[in-house]
Amino acid sequence: MIHREHNEVFKKIWKIKALPSMQHFAWKVLLVRVATKDNLTMRGILIGSTLCVMCSNDEESVSHLLFTCNVAQSVWKQCLRWVGITSVNHNIPQHNFS
Repeated sequence: MIHREHNEVFKKIWKIKALPSMQHFAWKVLLVRVATKDNLTMRGILIGSTLCVMCSNDEESVSHLLFTCNVAQSVWKQCLRWVGITSVNHNIPQHNFS
């Protein structure tokens, strides 16, 4: 069941001026439907290590891969710096989109 808070975030995603493929990816992130190692393992698809492909320090999940991985955090900081925004990333994808 999708909570009311999620509905508001979903509405915002589809209104953003972005490529439809980016909107779709954001939608998949919020629904935790990205093909990360933890999701693939849960479906019986992946055999082998579930560690993050970028840092090898934690299990690869949507939240880790996009927001809490040290490598991802440095990329986010650089991108935000380019556009003049100072922000803190949350480990819950919905909070980042809000």
